[in-house]
Amino acid sequence: MESTDGADGSRKNGPKVYAEQLFQLATHTRAPDEVILVVLCVLFIAAYFAPDKSNDTCMRHSFRAFGSAAGLPVATDVEDLPVPVLTSGAGANQTTGHLVGSRDLDVRAGWKKKLWTAIAALMKRTAPEMSEKVMVANPGPGDSETAKANPSAGSAPVVRSFAFHGCLSDGTLWVMRMHEWWDYVLEHAPFLGAVGPPMSPRLSPKRKKKTEVAASPLQCVVALSEDDAALRQRCLELCRAVLAEPESEGAMTSRQRNALCSLPLSLSLMLLDSEDEQEREAIRAQLQDAVAVLEKLPSSMPEGSKQRAKAQRRRSEILAEVPRIAAELFVEASGLIKEAALAAWRELGEFTSDETLTSLSASVRDVEAEPDEQEDKDAEDDDEDGDAAPSAQQAARAAAFAQATEQVKAAQANGKADDEDDDDIQLDGDELWKQLTDDPADGDGATGSLLTAFASSGLDGVESAPNKLSKRQQRLRGRQQDIMRKMREIELLEVFLVRFMDKKSVCVQVLQEMYQASLVAGRRAGMSGDNKDTEEGSNNAGEKKKRKQGWMLHFVG
Repeated sequence: MESTDGADGSRKNGPKVYAEQLFQLATHTRAPDEVILVVLCVLFIAAYFAPDKSNDTCMRHSFRAFGSAAGLPVATDVEDLPVPVLTSGAGANQTTGHLVGSRDLDVRAGWKKKLWTAIAALMKRTAPEMSEKVMVANPGPGDSETAKANPSAGSAPVVRSFAFHGCLSDGTLWVMRMHEWWDYVLEHAPFLGAVGPPMSPRLSPKRKKKTEVAASPLQCVVALSEDDAALRQRCLELCRAVLAEPESEGAMTSRQRNALCSLPLSLSLMLLDSEDEQEREAIRAQLQDAVAVLEKLPSSMPEGSKQRAKAQRRRSEILAEVPRIAAELFVEASGLIKEAALAAWRELGEFTSDETLTSLSASVRDVEAEPDEQEDKDAEDDDEDGDAAPSAQQAARAAAFAQATEQVKAAQANGKADDEDDDDIQLDGDELWKQLTDDPADGDGATGSLLTAFASSGLDGVESAPNKLSKRQQRLRGRQQDIMRKMREIELLEVFLVRFMDKKSVCVQVLQEMYQASLVAGRRAGMSGDNKDTEEGSNNAGEKKKRKQGWMLHFVG
């Protein structure tokens, strides 16, 4: 992770290169869980944590110590993987081993982007180590859930199932491990030292004594409010309780519990990445709704059949809120939240209410008609008016030019009236250049040379106006966003119909409505195509008629 200097003293590597390399390692098709988790931990620290500014030494966390504290199975017969503390500077310090610099915000943005992209990629695939584990447990080629890739091609085995998406090989969630790492970093100080974990047998006694000295804990650069921190802790407690439920008759399956907990855990993680208070408020509201669902769930199923059936009906009524929340997040959000919402919709679809499905179908069928000719004409008029209207910068330049022209005319008139017989002053090339470039600011209180004054005369006090979209452009952009939302709603309906077509009677109604919507869309597209072909046909017919008349006149003549 340390950069190397070239012959000219310039740095070959930087934070962007490191972040890209770490991302490729985390998403590699053969990377084990331990390596992937270490990479995520490094990206998480570099994006959202910073050491004490007074401390300029290399700091590292022990991954084995974190695994022991979090209950993560870590191999003890291999060397411990250190987790270096990377700050978000512009380059790597050769003496300390961590990144230092001044472009903190820009570099942290690069770490954040790679972190969330990597976690989102892990949410929609099976981990390589889990794939190998499943293939060993299901070696038969006829298994419909799995398929072994060609070993000669060097590719990883492929598991064709959504059951293990977003999970490590031990069945735990990546997002839960990131929350545990978040708490661990805040509670445990990193160790000082340039190499190895503390008390490593490879270290000399002097180095061991130096490594044992711990620095102060890292500080999170995003300060959560007390309410947000309490909401996150409450979410973690409820998710741990749900994930710890035993497999019993009438209970949720493991993949349902994972999907149910992935959604609030992802939302609570994204509290760190919210750019402003408005975005954080939206995430907070959705997280509160998800936590409220977890709070209402029964802790365990009763033993009696009647009591168990009643508890199951109650649980189904409570879980019906989860698909609604997931549908809203999938349509509006992106990245990690979008993937977690899709998993919740796919695994908990059997609890979806009929109102949620019919509302999605109604939203898809509410397709706005294409604007008619009058609207297009009005939009073109708006564009022409927008092009004709000068911008603020153009108006200021025109006013300055007019004022300068009037001043020149007035000066010429005054000079001609005062003395028409004065001789003109002629300057050679050197004198003219001196008059243009000399800076008399220290002399007579002037502001600069003549060239400087001329260059800045049309720019002082004028701010560059942002590009203003016309009404037609705004309408097209809004229509594009609406189409994207409808495409996501169609994807949700497709996922539900494929998995639960035989479990919901409302699916027949949804299919009929989607069929009618497709007919209407096809009819509208056909009508627009016919109109275009008719216009082109009429133009071609007119041209043919003109050519025929010209040929007849030429023949008669």
